[in-house]
Amino acid sequence: MTVYMPAIRPDAFRWLRLLTMTVFMGLLSAQVATAADGDEKNSLTGNWLTSVVRPAPLPVLLSLQTYFADGNALDESNSTVIRSLGHGHWQRDGHATFTRFTLNFTFDAARNFTGTTERTTRIMLSADGQTYSSLSTVTRRFDAAGNLISTVADPAGIETARRF
Repeated sequence: MTVYMPAIRPDAFRWLRLLTMTVFMGLLSAQVATAADGDEKNSLTGNWLTSVVRPAPLPVLLSLQTYFADGNALDESNSTVIRSLGHGHWQRDGHATFTRFTLNFTFDAARNFTGTTERTTRIMLSADGQTYSSLSTVTRRFDAAGNLISTVADPAGIETARRF
C-alpha cells in the first residue's frame, strides 16, 4: 500500500514559525500588561490629589502629586507661598510603606529667591492601593544662603491622598 504524503513547502514552515511567534508575543504582552495593572495597586506610581490638614486658622492645603515609575516625583499645591514646583523622589521602604522627598524654591513678592523647602514624608498605602496617609512628615526650611531656618515635624495622618 502506498501512502501519499503531500509535499510540505518550505515557506509553510516560515508561516508556522511566524504564527507561533505572534501568539507567543501576544501572550507575553498580556502578561506584562496584567502585571503592570496589578503593581499599580502596590505602588505610588500615578497621580494623586492630596489634602494636608494644617493648624487653625490655616485652611486645608491641596496638592497634586505625580509619582513616576522610575522613582521621580513632582508636586504642586494651592499654597499662598510663592514657590516653585516641588521636585523629588520616592522609594518603597516596606510592604506598603514609602518615603517621599521633595524640594522647592521659595520667593518673596518681588520674585527674589528667599530659600528652599525640603519635605520628607513617610507614607502608608491602603490595601486597595487607592488611598494613602502620612506616617510622618519633616519639613526643613533654608534661607537663600543655605542656612537652616526651621524644622517642623508633623504628626501621622496629617496628609491623606486619593489616586485619580
